[in-house]
Amino acid sequence: VEDAIHPYKPDYLALYCLKSDHEKVAITETSSISEAIKKLSDSTLNTLRKPMYELHPPASFNSSHLSRKVSVIGGSQKQPELLIHETLMQGIENEAEKALNELKETLPKVSNGV
Repeated sequence: VEDAIHPYKPDYLALYCLKSDHEKVAITETSSISEAIKKLSDSTLNTLRKPMYELHPPASFNSSHLSRKVSVIGGSQKQPELLIHETLMQGIENEAEKALNELKETLPKVSNGV
């Protein structure tokens, strides 16, 4: 979400979506970072915990000065926190980009449909 660049993070996120689903097959996928980290190597996790990622604001913000270096995973081992944006975040080194791509590949594998 665009609030990824905001310094004050919410404790909860609510999604409210209306969509036509006459066939009753539509789902909203969610992924748990707690489940995803179980599938990543210690090396990848250590890299994701370092501020080796540049996060850019959306073009609609018209504020490139808001770009900043961040870590993708924060918090404790028991209560990890995820900060990720599919298109506006990139690793500043090859190692970081590789770890980010691993996480992006892992999240769908631990997703649940709601």
